[in-house]
Amino acid sequence: MDTARQIGKETDRGSITILLAGIMVAFLLMFLVVGIDFAYVYYVRGELQNAADAAALAGAGKLSTPNDKVQTDARTEAINFASKNRAAGSGVAIVTDSSNILGNNNDITVGNWNSQTHIYTPDATPVNAIEVRPRRSGSAPGGPVGLLFGGRLINWPSMNIVRRAVAARPARATAPISVCFRSCTLDLTTPKLLYWAPYPSEIDPGTQGIAWTIFSPTSQSTPTNEIIPFFCGKDVDACGLTIYTSNGNDNSAARQFRCAFKNPLYDSEHKTCNGGGPCTSVSDSVDVWNVIVPYLSESSCPPGSQPLPYPVIGFAELGVTEVYAAGGGGTSKCACGAYDAAPPGGPTPNAIIIKSIRCIDCPASEFLGHSAFLVK
Repeated sequence: MDTARQIGKETDRGSITILLAGIMVAFLLMFLVVGIDFAYVYYVRGELQNAADAAALAGAGKLSTPNDKVQTDARTEAINFASKNRAAGSGVAIVTDSSNILGNNNDITVGNWNSQTHIYTPDATPVNAIEVRPRRSGSAPGGPVGLLFGGRLINWPSMNIVRRAVAARPARATAPISVCFRSCTLDLTTPKLLYWAPYPSEIDPGTQGIAWTIFSPTSQSTPTNEIIPFFCGKDVDACGLTIYTSNGNDNSAARQFRCAFKNPLYDSEHKTCNGGGPCTSVSDSVDVWNVIVPYLSESSCPPGSQPLPYPVIGFAELGVTEVYAAGGGGTSKCACGAYDAAPPGGPTPNAIIIKSIRCIDCPASEFLGHSAFLVK
């Protein structure tokens, strides 16, 4: 009798163990399928974020007049680039009603990005940034994202996913030279020469002096190999920096500057050719190249002569109409492209000619920089 009772107890324990194992397997399977769904959600989030980033960068590249709060071209470009991406198996669609309030009918705003406070304010001028918000939700094109397995088990068949990106075109220095604050007061009824030292005796270095810089806070050295990248697409947000400059008569750097100026296909978006038209062919003749450079405080003028670094207080956009590179030797071939510049020529010492100068104090958000950056 005792043996039969013992066998019954062991049978009961075995049954309970099997039941518990079954329950555990069921829970594990449920967690597995729910985990698959959440992994899918994160994957779709990534797809939407990629679309947001691409659309914002593309839209920022089309920003124009800083007081225009609609920016039709920028919105259109953002919509086009968003549609080139896919999320949850379908194309990404964003909509806009040309307002700057996000809502069911608007996924795009334009406004101001302050590079010093790192704050984006929609519907604020000067406009230098664009916000894009692709979404898969009940009120958005495509609707919410349907879950694959686990969501249905817990009566959660779909999920809303919203992503966001802000891209800006902050003012950034695009050439490795600096000018004095007094240069902003130049009378440019006729074009003016700006010089590296030594200066001609008849000019005021505080207005017509320029200096090389690699935006270093620790060294006045400006080796040519560090200057060249600024003629090949490098730029820097100099606002808030305290930098050294060098006024050396650097023929090699000047030749690279001349070459980048003369090449009509390099930075062609910021050049005009052949009497005011676009630069589209290697045979075009460059009229004006717009470059952005930092300007230093009055106490640091003329640039390059100071023994200490000085703060950048603003940006100047120069309309450069010629770059002279005196001296022989070396090569005239651009480091940033297979292009041979015209013979150096020009006056000695090295100099540039400008026909315009526009100066704005930091953070200089009234300037649209040459490149777009993701800021949020």
